[in-house]
Amino acid sequence: GKNGWRYEKYAGKVYKFYYKNGEKLTDLTNVLKLKKGNKKLKIVVNRAACCVTIYAYDSQKKDYIIPVKTAAGLSISSSYTPLGSYSISSNGTAAKYSLKPMGEPDGSTVYARWASHVVGNVYFHAIAVGSQSHYALRASNYNKLGSAASAGC
Repeated sequence: GKNGWRYEKYAGKVYKFYYKNGEKLTDLTNVLKLKKGNKKLKIVVNRAACCVTIYAYDSQKKDYIIPVKTAAGLSISSSYTPLGSYSISSNGTAAKYSLKPMGEPDGSTVYARWASHVVGNVYFHAIAVGSQSHYALRASNYNKLGSAASAGC
């Protein structure tokens, strides 16, 4: 079986995958020893494939080709996510929030947990909650992960 790093072609592009006991690992956080503040990551929102993938930089190929994690289930029809390339930081400092007040399309306010500003009114964040408390997340909201529950974030 395969073990360790392997460059493989997928959908016309070369990626760097990691195998352990013949199985391709789908979460490389521990393998890459990623820590908070790592600057060599790229988040790609693929609206056509309905997924978000975090890529790490490969210094040998000089490109973001190591898929660290993927989350599927975005919805093109209900998302206002703008097309283009954006950076989460400006002037080297990311605008990050713990419980950011966010306006919903219906006029209500929710609070985005662990939000990072992308562009305009678009943020990358965890599930929004109804009050400014990390304990306000209802168990039923966990089922929203991977589904259209956003106004563009």
